[in-house]
Amino acid sequence: MKSNNKFKKYFIPLILIILLNITSCVREEFDSPPSNIDDPEINLDANLTIKGLKELYNGADTMRITEDYIVEATIISSDRRGNFYKQIIVQDETGGIIISVDKKYIYETYPEGQKVYIKCKDLYLGESGGLTTLGHLFDDEEDGIIHGRMTEELADKHIIKSFHNAPIEPKTYTIEELKNGDSLTNTLIRIENVQFKASELGTFFADDEEENRYLFDTEYNEIILRTSEYSDFATFDLPTGSGSIVAVFGKYNSDYQLYIKYTDWINFNAERFYDPYFKDFNDQDLYSDGWTTQLIIGEKDWEVDDLGSDSFYAKMSNYGGSPESETWLISPSFNLTTTKNPVLNFQSAWGYSGSDMIVRYSIDYDGTSEPNTATWTDLNPNYYTGSDWWTWTDSGNLELPKESNVYVAFIYIDDTNCKTWEIDNIGIIDTN
Repeated sequence: MKSNNKFKKYFIPLILIILLNITSCVREEFDSPPSNIDDPEINLDANLTIKGLKELYNGADTMRITEDYIVEATIISSDRRGNFYKQIIVQDETGGIIISVDKKYIYETYPEGQKVYIKCKDLYLGESGGLTTLGHLFDDEEDGIIHGRMTEELADKHIIKSFHNAPIEPKTYTIEELKNGDSLTNTLIRIENVQFKASELGTFFADDEEENRYLFDTEYNEIILRTSEYSDFATFDLPTGSGSIVAVFGKYNSDYQLYIKYTDWINFNAERFYDPYFKDFNDQDLYSDGWTTQLIIGEKDWEVDDLGSDSFYAKMSNYGGSPESETWLISPSFNLTTTKNPVLNFQSAWGYSGSDMIVRYSIDYDGTSEPNTATWTDLNPNYYTGSDWWTWTDSGNLELPKESNVYVAFIYIDDTNCKTWEIDNIGIIDTN
């Protein structure tokens, strides 16, 4: 009896180990494609690139593809987080294109990184927002038969999944390089050294509707980040630092835009670089952003005037006022300690005769006192020196100190000549 118990003690665990190994082997064979099913790569030969596909489009409202074209590509979008809606974006080495599909939860069938073969015959090319798209026809109540999404059944017939994934590695571009990047639309890209505008910090990716947020780089080039109100990160705060972003590069009419799958495509772990400041007076408010005026002598003060076509500027003229005039237009305080080479730039124009406008900066002004009580340093802007009045002239880049309390002032001083000065497009930037 003792001998039998000893046999059971070792036999039962041995059987369990064997059963586990058998189970493991069976599952491994189950996960692999059955041997009697060929990978579509064996049965389908790509004979057209995405670039070639888009070049077929003739600009018509709807264009049916009649040839047996097959495109091999990789899916780079995902609607898992709600920022891509009823579309699959695919890319190959020549470009990318949107495939419109009337299906929710596309990612469950066509996940990001999935390699696919697109059987193009009897599908339709069309246009949306200035970009060529691939889809089918449907009956719209208002517009009749139009180009748009293919049904889920059609998608299953025309979009054939490979048994292989082929994730796309995003290529790195600058915003400047993307400004004429039509050939790069609907491809996966990366941009380094960007951040959101300071005026947008504290807001969400999207509020009550689809939203544009603006990214800019160290050269102050801007690009739009577009987020759907239905994305599950719409109410996440914008990241406050700077760094890199991976996105699908898109375009709507004339606006180049970025679209992200999720916020982990944004890596803003570095400190922010200096935010440029611009004032163009198009809000028709002389005092917005904390600007002030100090009328020292006379009756006339700075005001906002317009050039027509919704273009506004600041103007000061002593015409019809007291014989003498002195008035200061003073900026808010700027913290320039994080800059490398901060400069002031603006445009000016003048008419009639009289004194030149004076431009100065101060690092000890308190923002409210009579300005002559502070220490001011003269700047030397370029002014128009010809005889044609009202000729707008760039000031050139005027160096500012890397201090924490920098004020800029535009000072009008005149006697009986009543010269008129106009200024616009005031910018404080870091020229690196």
